Amino acid sequence: MKKLLIPVLLLLAAACADRTWEEDQVILRLESVSYPDSVVAGFPELYRLTVQLSGYDAGDEVHCDLSGTAADYSFALSDDGDALFADTSDIIPAETGDNIPGDGIYTRELDLGALAEGEYALLFEVRRDGAPYDDTDGAFTVLVDQPPLVVVLEHPDSLHSGFASATLLFRIVDPDPGDEIALAELVDTALPLAPLPLTMLDDTTAFIELDSTFGAWRQGLRELVVTAEDLLGLAGSDTFEVWIGNNPPALSDLTFWELPECDTTQTPEMIELEGDTLVNIVLPTEGVRCFHMTMSVMEEQGWLDFDYATCWLWDIDDEVYTSIPVPFSDDGITPDDIASDGIFTAGFHITDGNNPDEYYFEIHAADNVGQHSDTLTTRVHVLAPEGVVGAPCSAGSLFPNPFRGGER
Repeated sequence: MKKLLIPVLLLLAAACADRTWEEDQVILRLESVSYPDSVVAGFPELYRLTVQLSGYDAGDEVHCDLSGTAADYSFALSDDGDALFADTSDIIPAETGDNIPGDGIYTRELDLGALAEGEYALLFEVRRDGAPYDDTDGAFTVLVDQPPLVVVLEHPDSLHSGFASATLLFRIVDPDPGDEIALAELVDTALPLAPLPLTMLDDTTAFIELDSTFGAWRQGLRELVVTAEDLLGLAGSDTFEVWIGNNPPALSDLTFWELPECDTTQTPEMIELEGDTLVNIVLPTEGVRCFHMTMSVMEEQGWLDFDYATCWLWDIDDEVYTSIPVPFSDDGITPDDIASDGIFTAGFHITDGNNPDEYYFEIHAADNVGQHSDTLTTRVHVLAPEGVVGAPCSAGSLFPNPFRGGER
């Protein structure tokens, strides 16, 4: 029995050695391929093809044949980290698009959108030492581009003047694989040159947050359109209507100021009113006295909705306008102090050549939809200097504004 035992043990040892050698072998395998199922004709970006290998050596190669409607291409895929390849063509750039050299992922980026509409076949082949080793096939379709699908999900029926905020929601989807929304906007059909950009909340939902400034240049029932464009410039849209309120500008009470010696470096002095409307201004015995008047303006739709504020001067006796209107400004240019602070200022002056007289100062403002504020009316009594019975005769009257080089 002992003589038979030794040969059996030798056979078992040999069998174990053979199994260990097979387990240690590295076998080249084509693990997976990746390519688009469909592409969009004219799509401006490159599509990526990849082949994953295992058990690969540095000299292994992957090739692909592409055939279909009036097309026949052969090219290699790269695992060299985006090294330039020589087999370029009209749809196959020299740069392969591979990122990591030697990771077993063979890559090639192609301009498949340049192909004609139709069905195409792919044949991926793995080669070792120049000879075919393994292969697999695939197919894809080139489709005509479709415009984005746009649907209004939520919007208010009306936006009243001075409203705080409102959120509008839209569904925006591009049906084409790989295509994206390049532009999404809200457009007022009456103001097409002033679109408002939308924000994509996720891949399918866009929104915009509006406040009362949306009412600028708008009033009443407005037709609004939400539009979306894809990368190829095709557009989809949906239309809805919203009533938009717009209140006219509102003015505060008028305040008069005098600038001592007409020196803009000095602090203006407030002129007290007698009662609510009458202010007495004494003509200078010589030279000029400089004044300005200020008022607050509130515009619920924001300053883009504001058009102008002006003062008309009436001669009470003759009941005629005495000069061109005096404009109010909020631009920070003297005599206005701070730009865009809602405090509007107008300047005027009187000289020793003016006559004593009584005037109405009529001030109003207007917005860009043609609405006017209530009118502020102040009666201004220009008196002769003390001890002077009458001032020199003069056809001149109040104003222009000396602070702006006589432009007013």
